[in-house]
Amino acid sequence: MWIRIKLPSEPSPPCIPKKYHAYIEPTPPEDSKEFKIWLKELIRSQKIQSVDFLFQKKSDIKVSEDFKRWFLQFSIQLKAWYEEFKKWKKTFDFYVKFYDMHQELIKLGEEYELVIGFGLLSWKLPNNQLIKRHLVTVKVNLEFYPQNQEFIIFSELEPENVKLEEDMIDLEFQPPGIMDFKKKMQELNLAKERCYLW
Repeated sequence: MWIRIKLPSEPSPPCIPKKYHAYIEPTPPEDSKEFKIWLKELIRSQKIQSVDFLFQKKSDIKVSEDFKRWFLQFSIQLKAWYEEFKKWKKTFDFYVKFYDMHQELIKLGEEYELVIGFGLLSWKLPNNQLIKRHLVTVKVNLEFYPQNQEFIIFSELEPENVKLEEDMIDLEFQPPGIMDFKKKMQELNLAKERCYLW
């Protein structure tokens, strides 16, 4: 196994007791998903800086000391939750990219090959052409385990799965070391063929 991507549980936000809903305009939504969106909007608009929470209080309701004490604690919990949520969201977005990639692999089958690139080559040719790309690619497999909400990327690391990406460089302009690498790859393939013969 080379890479493991697991989706952690989404952190739950602190709740607002219903007894305090009367202080708040608009009233916090009771649906959990809508409540999260509502909280995120409050934070994005910087509405967690004061004791009043910058809510539009109903004019006929006086803010109680109990509410103020609760709010001070709530604002601390809310900021901590939002920091954890932002970390989770980054992981979630990364996870979704791998999910989409996995769906493409299923859809396109053998037409679609997944590889990992190694050894970024930054090479300026005598004709001033600049080449920037991975020099070696390895064919990998992407497995999805929905019950665990995780992806695993792995390769069998057989010589035939490793490819030297040299097509973009004319033979006369190839950087030092490429020929040595090609020779090593040929030796590995030859050694494997001999093993099969025996």
